[in-house]
Amino acid sequence: MANLALYCNALGDHTNAIKLTTEALDLQKRILGSEHPDTLSSMRNLAISYENIGKHRDAEQLILEVLDLQKRILGNEHPDTLLSMRNLAFSYENLGNHRDAEKLRIEVLDLQKRILGNEHPDTLSSMNNLANSYENLGKHRDAEKLTIEVLDLQKRVLGNEHPDTLRSMNNLAFSYANLGKRRDAEKLRIEVFNLQKRFLRNEHPDTFQSMASLATSYRNNKIYGTEDIANRNMEFLISRKYANNIVDFNDQKSVSEVISSFHYMYVIYVAHES
Repeated sequence: MANLALYCNALGDHTNAIKLTTEALDLQKRILGSEHPDTLSSMRNLAISYENIGKHRDAEQLILEVLDLQKRILGNEHPDTLLSMRNLAFSYENLGNHRDAEKLRIEVLDLQKRILGNEHPDTLSSMNNLANSYENLGKHRDAEKLTIEVLDLQKRVLGNEHPDTLRSMNNLAFSYANLGKRRDAEKLRIEVFNLQKRFLRNEHPDTFQSMASLATSYRNNKIYGTEDIANRNMEFLISRKYANNIVDFNDQKSVSEVISSFHYMYVIYVAHES
Protein backbone atom coordinates (compact mmCIF):
# COMPACT_ATOMS: atom_id res chain seq x y z
CA MET A 1 0.00 0.00 0.00
CA ALA A 2 2.83 2.40 0.88
CA ASN A 3 4.62 1.58 -2.39
CA LEU A 4 1.43 2.19 -4.35
CA ALA A 5 1.14 5.58 -2.64
CA LEU A 6 4.67 6.45 -3.77
CA TYR A 7 3.73 5.44 -7.31
CA CYS A 8 0.64 7.68 -7.18
CA ASN A 9 2.82 10.57 -6.03
CA ALA A 10 5.23 9.98 -8.90
CA LEU A 11 2.30 10.14 -11.33
CA GLY A 12 1.01 13.34 -9.79
CA ASP A 13 -2.05 11.64 -8.26
CA HIS A 14 -1.49 13.24 -4.88
CA THR A 15 -5.06 12.83 -3.63
CA ASN A 16 -4.91 9.06 -3.89
CA ALA A 17 -1.36 9.12 -2.54
CA ILE A 18 -2.60 10.83 0.62
CA LYS A 19 -5.47 8.38 0.97
CA LEU A 20 -3.22 5.33 0.58
CA THR A 21 -0.47 6.69 2.81
CA THR A 22 -2.97 7.55 5.54
CA GLU A 23 -4.40 4.02 5.41
CA ALA A 24 -0.91 2.49 5.53
CA LEU A 25 0.08 4.78 8.39
CA ASP A 26 -2.96 3.81 10.47
CA LEU A 27 -2.12 0.12 9.99
CA GLN A 28 1.55 0.63 10.79
CA LYS A 29 0.81 2.55 13.98
CA ARG A 30 -1.52 -0.22 15.12
CA ILE A 31 0.72 -3.17 14.12
CA LEU A 32 4.28 -1.80 14.34
CA GLY A 33 3.85 1.08 16.73
CA SER A 34 4.25 4.84 16.39
CA GLU A 35 8.04 4.77 16.65
CA HIS A 36 8.86 2.01 14.17
CA PRO A 37 11.14 3.20 11.31
CA ASP A 38 8.56 2.13 8.68
CA THR A 39 5.87 4.13 10.48
CA LEU A 40 8.13 7.16 10.55
CA SER A 41 8.87 6.75 6.83
CA SER A 42 5.14 6.72 6.08
CA MET A 43 4.66 9.86 8.17
CA ARG A 44 7.39 11.56 6.15
CA ASN A 45 5.81 10.39 2.88
CA LEU A 46 2.48 11.81 4.00
CA ALA A 47 4.18 15.13 4.70
CA ILE A 48 5.61 15.08 1.16
CA SER A 49 2.11 14.51 -0.22
CA TYR A 50 0.87 17.47 1.80
CA GLU A 51 3.62 19.57 0.22
CA ASN A 52 2.54 18.43 -3.22
CA ILE A 53 -1.01 19.74 -2.73
CA GLY A 54 0.11 22.99 -1.11
CA LYS A 55 -0.60 22.11 2.54
CA HIS A 56 2.76 23.46 3.62
CA ARG A 57 1.84 24.12 7.26
CA ASP A 58 0.50 20.58 7.68
CA ALA A 59 3.64 19.23 6.05
CA GLU A 60 5.89 21.29 8.30
CA GLN A 61 4.05 20.18 11.45
CA LEU A 62 4.19 16.51 10.49
CA ILE A 63 7.81 16.49 9.43
CA LEU A 64 8.81 18.24 12.66
CA GLU A 65 7.08 15.43 14.58
CA VAL A 66 8.86 12.81 12.47
CA LEU A 67 12.23 14.50 12.88
CA ASP A 68 11.95 14.69 16.67
CA LEU A 69 11.17 10.98 16.82
CA GLN A 70 13.94 10.03 14.39
CA LYS A 71 16.58 12.02 16.27
CA ARG A 72 15.59 10.27 19.49
CA ILE A 73 15.24 6.75 18.04
CA LEU A 74 17.68 6.64 15.12
CA GLY A 75 20.12 9.40 15.98
CA ASN A 76 21.05 12.72 14.39
CA GLU A 77 23.26 11.16 11.70
CA HIS A 78 20.99 8.37 10.47
CA PRO A 79 20.19 8.64 6.71
CA ASP A 80 16.44 8.74 7.45
CA THR A 81 16.97 11.60 9.89
CA LEU A 82 18.99 13.52 7.32
CA LEU A 83 16.29 12.93 4.72
CA SER A 84 13.65 14.35 7.05
CA MET A 85 15.85 17.39 7.69
CA ARG A 86 15.98 17.91 3.94
CA ASN A 87 12.21 17.62 3.75
CA LEU A 88 11.80 20.15 6.56
CA ALA A 89 14.02 22.58 4.66
CA PHE A 90 11.66 22.25 1.68
CA SER A 91 8.72 23.03 3.98
CA TYR A 92 10.53 26.12 5.22
CA GLU A 93 11.25 27.14 1.64
CA ASN A 94 7.63 26.69 0.56
CA LEU A 95 6.51 28.80 3.53
CA GLY A 96 8.96 31.55 2.60
CA ASN A 97 11.30 30.89 5.54
CA HIS A 98 14.39 31.03 3.36
CA ARG A 99 16.84 31.82 6.16
CA ASP A 100 15.71 28.77 8.13
CA ALA A 101 15.88 26.63 4.98
CA GLU A 102 19.42 27.84 4.26
CA LYS A 103 20.57 27.19 7.83
CA LEU A 104 19.13 23.67 7.87
CA ARG A 105 20.54 22.83 4.44
CA ILE A 106 24.03 23.90 5.53
CA GLU A 107 23.71 21.62 8.56
CA VAL A 108 22.53 18.68 6.43
CA LEU A 109 25.28 19.20 3.87
CA ASP A 110 28.01 19.31 6.52
CA LEU A 111 26.72 16.04 7.99
CA GLN A 112 26.44 14.32 4.62
CA LYS A 113 29.93 15.34 3.54
CA ARG A 114 31.31 13.85 6.74
CA ILE A 115 29.18 10.69 6.75
CA LEU A 116 28.58 9.95 3.05
CA GLY A 117 31.43 11.78 1.32
CA ASN A 118 31.54 14.70 -1.09
CA GLU A 119 30.55 12.68 -4.15
CA HIS A 120 27.59 10.74 -2.81
CA PRO A 121 24.40 11.46 -4.82
CA ASP A 122 22.57 12.60 -1.65
CA THR A 123 25.39 15.03 -0.87
CA LEU A 124 25.25 16.40 -4.40
CA SER A 125 21.49 16.79 -4.15
CA SER A 126 21.89 18.72 -0.90
CA MET A 127 24.45 21.01 -2.54
CA ASN A 128 21.86 21.75 -5.22
CA ASN A 129 19.25 22.47 -2.56
CA LEU A 130 21.58 24.87 -0.80
CA ALA A 131 22.22 26.64 -4.10
CA ASN A 132 18.44 27.07 -4.42
CA SER A 133 18.39 28.68 -0.98
CA TYR A 134 21.12 31.06 -2.08
CA GLU A 135 19.00 32.00 -5.10
CA ASN A 136 15.96 32.59 -2.91
CA LEU A 137 18.02 34.90 -0.70
CA GLY A 138 19.42 36.83 -3.65
CA LYS A 139 22.91 35.34 -3.30
CA HIS A 140 23.17 34.70 -7.01
CA ARG A 141 26.98 34.60 -7.19
CA ASP A 142 27.12 32.04 -4.39
CA ALA A 143 24.40 30.01 -6.11
CA GLU A 144 26.25 30.10 -9.43
CA LYS A 145 29.54 29.03 -7.83
CA LEU A 146 27.97 26.14 -5.89
CA THR A 147 25.91 24.91 -8.85
CA ILE A 148 28.99 24.86 -11.08
CA GLU A 149 30.77 22.79 -8.42
CA VAL A 150 27.82 20.38 -8.20
CA LEU A 151 27.53 20.10 -11.95
CA ASP A 152 31.22 19.24 -12.40
CA LEU A 153 30.89 16.49 -9.78
CA GLN A 154 27.65 15.13 -11.22
CA LYS A 155 29.04 14.95 -14.74
CA ARG A 156 31.97 12.93 -13.42
CA VAL A 157 30.04 10.75 -10.97
CA LEU A 158 26.63 10.36 -12.62
CA GLY A 159 27.29 11.22 -16.26
CA ASN A 160 26.24 14.07 -18.55
CA GLU A 161 22.79 12.66 -19.26
CA HIS A 162 21.64 11.72 -15.75
CA PRO A 163 18.39 13.47 -14.71
CA ASP A 164 20.12 15.02 -11.67
CA THR A 165 22.85 16.41 -13.90
CA LEU A 166 20.25 17.90 -16.24
CA ARG A 167 18.42 19.50 -13.31
CA SER A 168 21.67 21.10 -12.18
CA MET A 169 22.22 22.46 -15.67
CA ASN A 170 18.75 23.97 -15.50
CA ASN A 171 19.54 25.45 -12.08
CA LEU A 172 22.75 26.96 -13.45
CA ALA A 173 20.73 28.55 -16.23
CA PHE A 174 18.55 30.20 -13.56
CA SER A 175 21.68 31.55 -11.88
CA TYR A 176 22.89 32.93 -15.20
CA ALA A 177 19.52 34.59 -15.80
CA ASN A 178 19.49 36.13 -12.32
CA LEU A 179 22.97 37.51 -12.93
CA GLY A 180 21.88 39.05 -16.23
CA LYS A 181 23.67 36.45 -18.37
CA ARG A 182 20.56 35.89 -20.47
CA ARG A 183 22.23 34.52 -23.57
CA ASP A 184 24.22 32.01 -21.51
CA ALA A 185 21.00 30.99 -19.77
CA GLU A 186 19.21 30.54 -23.09
CA LYS A 187 22.05 28.48 -24.58
CA LEU A 188 22.18 26.17 -21.55
CA ARG A 189 18.40 25.77 -21.45
CA ILE A 190 18.32 24.72 -25.10
CA GLU A 191 20.97 22.09 -24.37
CA VAL A 192 19.02 20.78 -21.37
CA PHE A 193 15.71 20.73 -23.23
CA ASN A 194 17.13 18.75 -26.14
CA LEU A 195 18.81 16.24 -23.82
CA GLN A 196 15.65 15.74 -21.75
CA LYS A 197 13.54 15.20 -24.84
CA ARG A 198 16.00 12.53 -25.96
CA PHE A 199 16.59 10.73 -22.66
CA LEU A 200 13.35 11.33 -20.77
CA ARG A 201 10.21 12.10 -22.77
CA ASN A 202 8.20 15.09 -23.91
CA GLU A 203 5.61 14.65 -21.15
CA HIS A 204 8.12 14.26 -18.30
CA PRO A 205 7.76 17.03 -15.68
CA ASP A 206 11.45 17.92 -15.98
CA THR A 207 11.07 18.37 -19.73
CA PHE A 208 8.04 20.58 -19.20
CA GLN A 209 9.95 22.64 -16.65
CA SER A 210 12.80 23.07 -19.11
CA MET A 211 10.36 24.13 -21.79
CA ALA A 212 8.93 26.73 -19.41
CA SER A 213 12.43 27.95 -18.54
CA LEU A 214 13.41 28.17 -22.18
CA ALA A 215 10.19 30.05 -22.88
CA THR A 216 11.24 32.58 -20.25
CA SER A 217 14.61 33.00 -21.95
CA TYR A 218 13.00 33.50 -25.34
CA ARG A 219 10.54 35.99 -23.89
CA ASN A 220 13.30 37.93 -22.09
CA ASN A 221 15.42 37.96 -25.25
CA LYS A 222 12.37 38.88 -27.35
CA ILE A 223 12.49 35.78 -29.53
CA TYR A 224 9.46 34.03 -31.03
CA GLY A 225 7.13 36.93 -30.31
CA THR A 226 4.21 35.77 -32.47
CA GLU A 227 1.13 36.71 -30.45
CA ASP A 228 -1.35 35.27 -32.97
CA ILE A 229 -0.90 31.71 -31.64
CA ALA A 230 -1.35 32.57 -27.95
CA ASN A 231 -4.98 31.46 -27.83
CA ARG A 232 -3.99 27.99 -29.13
CA ASN A 233 -1.71 27.29 -26.20
CA MET A 234 -4.21 26.23 -23.57
CA GLU A 235 -5.67 23.56 -25.85
CA PHE A 236 -2.17 22.44 -26.78
CA LEU A 237 -0.89 22.20 -23.23
CA ILE A 238 -3.97 20.45 -21.87
CA SER A 239 -4.01 17.94 -24.73
CA ARG A 240 -0.31 17.19 -24.19
CA LYS A 241 -0.86 17.06 -20.41
CA TYR A 242 2.29 19.08 -19.87
CA ALA A 243 0.97 21.57 -17.35
CA ASN A 244 -1.72 19.71 -15.44
CA ASN A 245 0.45 19.36 -12.31
CA ILE A 246 1.76 22.94 -12.46
CA VAL A 247 -1.17 25.13 -13.47
CA ASP A 248 -4.67 25.08 -11.99
CA PHE A 249 -6.76 25.60 -15.12
CA ASN A 250 -9.81 26.39 -12.99
CA ASP A 251 -8.01 29.31 -11.36
CA GLN A 252 -8.11 32.36 -13.62
CA LYS A 253 -5.31 34.09 -11.72
CA SER A 254 -3.06 31.06 -12.09
CA VAL A 255 -3.78 30.92 -15.79
CA SER A 256 -3.22 34.64 -16.33
CA GLU A 257 0.17 34.48 -14.62
CA VAL A 258 1.52 31.90 -17.07
CA ILE A 259 -0.37 32.56 -20.30
CA SER A 260 2.20 35.15 -21.41
CA SER A 261 4.81 32.37 -21.56
CA PHE A 262 2.62 29.65 -23.05
CA HIS A 263 2.72 30.92 -26.62
CA TYR A 264 6.52 30.81 -26.51
CA MET A 265 6.31 27.26 -25.20
CA TYR A 266 4.04 26.29 -28.07
CA VAL A 267 6.44 27.75 -30.64
CA ILE A 268 9.38 26.04 -28.90
CA TYR A 269 7.59 22.69 -29.07
CA VAL A 270 6.76 23.09 -32.76
CA ALA A 271 10.24 24.32 -33.59
CA HIS A 272 11.97 21.43 -31.83
CA GLU A 273 9.54 18.82 -33.19
CA SER A 274 10.06 19.86 -36.80
